[in-house]
Amino acid sequence: MKVVPTNYGMIEPGLHRCSEPKLQHFPFLRTLQLRVCVLLMEDPSPALLAWLHESNIRIEQPLQALGGERPATRDGTLSEQVVTYIVDLMLRHNNLPLLVTCPMGRYRTGVVVGCFRKVQRWSL
Repeated sequence: MKVVPTNYGMIEPGLHRCSEPKLQHFPFLRTLQLRVCVLLMEDPSPALLAWLHESNIRIEQPLQALGGERPATRDGTLSEQVVTYIVDLMLRHNNLPLLVTCPMGRYRTGVVVGCFRKVQRWSL
């Protein structure tokens, strides 16, 4: 049986969002045939990292990669640099299918999806 991660949603074909996936979610995620997973958390679980590596899914960790630029404040707010980087990843078709995930799948992920929608000229 395939279990969908908490707060999972398809943003549009090839773009997905959810909370941090757990072991029971991996069979469902396999069906998405992901190329890239954007991890918006400081310490992703070792099981998730191992599964991503085993599945040949490219891992993007902008909070670590751009760490010198204060990527997130103590309250979890993402910097403009981090959001711009992730939206750029989402717009590049060679990265799709792509998953954006954070611990709850609401706050950081929601900010990124909202900014992605603004780039698409959605009225919010």
